[in-house]
Amino acid sequence: YPGHGHRDLGGFELHCEGTPVFRDLGRGRYGETADALRPVAAAAHNTLTIDGFDPYPANKPYYDEGFRRLVGGPPPTIERGPNWVALAHHGFARLGGVGAHRRTWQFSNSGFTIVDRVEGSGRHRVTRRLHTALAVEPGPDGAIIRCDTKAWRVAADAPVQLKPATHWPAYGRGESACTLEISAEAELPWEAMISVEAA
Repeated sequence: YPGHGHRDLGGFELHCEGTPVFRDLGRGRYGETADALRPVAAAAHNTLTIDGFDPYPANKPYYDEGFRRLVGGPPPTIERGPNWVALAHHGFARLGGVGAHRRTWQFSNSGFTIVDRVEGSGRHRVTRRLHTALAVEPGPDGAIIRCDTKAWRVAADAPVQLKPATHWPAYGRGESACTLEISAEAELPWEAMISVEAA
């Protein structure tokens, strides 16, 4: 929504038996400072950025529909099958050489995969992020996320870096969290996968 929406296109949350595994970081306060605006950006959601840019720019109430289409492209599309769902959008098309982004979640009995495909040409830095407030430790090919009774192994095609973060369950009340960051120099068109399996 103009002036309020988060730039989280392609983001998601995952809960397992009532336990939030991957979640948005939330927002600790309103305002126009960098600290107050950071939680609305893609980097605070479980999605990706290209060359540091969000999937689409900030929406403003004074933008007309024609301008929104110019910078954001046509509306996103969603497809689904028996055990998968896919989202496609052209929000990055405002960046030189970048085309459509398609994200597909494929589910199995033991976990799921996220496959990202970005059309276009040229070399770009693509950064994918997952956020959790659960305990995280380095794993053989990525990271292990643990709660009291379960664990999940997160693996990717590039190194998974663990970075401290803050989850805001309520305004002014933050708790320790962790960002799993996977960043790569990608030659477009590009496709890569993250897998999350029960450990």
